[in-house]
Formats: sequence, structure tokens, C-alpha cells
Amino acid sequence: MPVKTALEVWGYSPKSSGGFQTVSALKMYGLIDDAGANESRTVGLSYQGKLYFMEEREEEQSKLLREFAVSPKLLNEGMGG
Repeated sequence: MPVKTALEVWGYSPKSSGGFQTVSALKMYGLIDDAGANESRTVGLSYQGKLYFMEEREEEQSKLLREFAVSPKLLNEGMGG
């Protein structure tokens, strides 16, 4: 969906810095993917994000959450990864 629409759904104004920080964080943790730029930029659930929300087994959801938690490259660089 267009980023503008996602921001509205999440309760942010179209130019909200908090909204764009949310997009960046979700992308950094691997929950969403994006494409395009500026007004044509879109976001959607990543493959892993879809798996998480479709998974019914609590232990598998927990495993995916752990993977999301350690996925940011900056976090891994700070840990010597």
C-alpha cells in the first residue's frame, strides 16, 4: 500500500516524522518491505512478517520474534556481527 495510506491507518499525519520512523523501524526489523520512492513509495508485509501473522503455533511465533529482534544490521554490528 502507499506509505501515505499506511501512515493514516496507523494514526499518523502524512508527513509525520514519527510515522516515517515507524516505517523505518518495521523495515529494519524485517517486518515490512518497501518499494519506490517519494510519493510512489509503497510498503507491505515481508515474507517473514506474513509468516508471523499466519503462524498459529505460539512456539513458532516466538522463534520468529527472536529472529526479528536480532535482524537489524546496526544491532549486529554493535555485537561484533
